[in-house]
Amino acid sequence: GVSDAGEARLIADSLVTLGTRRFVVVTGRDERTGAILDEVTLAGPTRVIHFDRQERVRRQGDAQPVCQEWDWMPEDFGLDRVDQRSLQVSGPVESASRIRAILAGGEDPAAAVILANTAAALWTVGAVDDLPSGVARARDAIESGRALDRLSDWSRLTQAQDFP
Repeated sequence: GVSDAGEARLIADSLVTLGTRRFVVVTGRDERTGAILDEVTLAGPTRVIHFDRQERVRRQGDAQPVCQEWDWMPEDFGLDRVDQRSLQVSGPVESASRIRAILAGGEDPAAAVILANTAAALWTVGAVDDLPSGVARARDAIESGRALDRLSDWSRLTQAQDFP
């Protein structure tokens, strides 16, 4: 995600030029404060710039891939709105602690935001057909313990002295 709409467009154009096959660049906006966020938000709309080389859009008789733009709303994920203030943390230690607790099945307003961002990622790579399916798949990964297992694996790998 990108916290500046102009930069989001620049990044999208750069990704097209680099030959990226499929991507989304997102910019969230907190409706209460107007704050711009560099992720999918459940506090207001998320502006999406989507590109897929396989999708062709007719323009003036020429079929070529183009970036498309729209907004995702919390309701598109099948999730309730989340007040951005409830997501604030004092720093990386508290953030990591909250993420671990959520992945262990703990109740936290940030859990819905994790589900939304995971659903967006799953949709982007074509693993699900729609955002609610992505939320269901992410929720299943948390409830089954697979998400916490992957986090633990990544943590061990990144703290290893010798990478495999």
